[in-house]
Amino acid sequence: MTKRAPQKTTNQRTTGYSFADNFHDGYASVRINTKWGLIDNTGKLVIPCKYDSPISFNDNRAPICVNRKYGFIDNAGKQVIPCKYDNVSDYNNELACVESNGRWGFINKDGYEIIPCKYEHASSFREGLASVKLNGKWGFINQQGEEVIPCKYESDMYGGSSGFNEGLACTRLNNKYGYIDKNGKVIISHIYDNARPFNEGLAPVNVNGKWGYVDKTGTIVICCKYGNRYNGAYSFHESIACVTLNNKIGYIDKTGAVIVPCIYDSDPSDFNEGLARVVRNRKWGFVDKTGHEVIPCKYELVYGFKEGLAAVKLNEKWGYIDKTGNEVIPCKYNIVNSFSEGYASVEQNGRWYYIDKSGKALKW
Repeated sequence: MTKRAPQKTTNQRTTGYSFADNFHDGYASVRINTKWGLIDNTGKLVIPCKYDSPISFNDNRAPICVNRKYGFIDNAGKQVIPCKYDNVSDYNNELACVESNGRWGFINKDGYEIIPCKYEHASSFREGLASVKLNGKWGFINQQGEEVIPCKYESDMYGGSSGFNEGLACTRLNNKYGYIDKNGKVIISHIYDNARPFNEGLAPVNVNGKWGYVDKTGTIVICCKYGNRYNGAYSFHESIACVTLNNKIGYIDKTGAVIVPCIYDSDPSDFNEGLARVVRNRKWGFVDKTGHEVIPCKYELVYGFKEGLAAVKLNEKWGYIDKTGNEVIPCKYNIVNSFSEGYASVEQNGRWYYIDKSGKALKW
């Protein structure tokens, strides 16, 4: 997905915000009082704080909200699509999903309604297809609006329908889950009580209230023994997946071998940069891929590692540690975000600002 940054700039600068978001592609959304704008990585306000929602660009377009209606601006900050929609998604493959009068469709970057707003719900395009809901059932359309897979599938347990991942979509039919390809052909029969999308070649499936994993041939490669009807096995990331056994969290590899024993409390998380956050007796720490607790469970809360640092909360204040557990930025902030593109937004005394990885405040 192509992202482009705004080119227009203003002379307005500020040394503190009501809220500050992470940087993406050199720009960050900030709020002053109740209005949102956009700064660059020198702190220059390139889009004034006058909108009702955060600003984030995809495909040279960003959604904006004014008086509870949504439109779009271009990368120069010029409004190119009027604020007339009830809801919108980001642009993806040159199209954005929009809601008007309770019905969803798609517009192009010029604002033309390429696919009419006739669906009860719709999701963004993924791998060339978008899931849409019509007459209470889900199907898939292509970018020309053609219904390539009929709307015959039921909503999943979350009330929606997952899109395509790795060439297959998880669908629900007659209250059972299975997988179809982009031609609508059933690849894995609808025989499971619950299921989730494929990731890294495997998908979590549920049989008789227990979770395991199937490959793309439908073969159960990790037996169904985890969790309960709703949760118990999560997607693979970095070749490791989180599972639950006897209400405790642990991790397995793609052969089903135990990497981290199921000894930790709830709130599963993925491995990030080789470490996963875990909680025991209401205290948080980190384990590595050998199962070693490399950072002891002593924090009140932690975020996953980003750019080599993790945000941690101790004595009701936030700071940052490195992967050896060293506190490189003291725990003195009320609220923080993870590092992104070398900066993190933090809050002190009711105002947000940015710091670098040395903890230096950037007083823009």
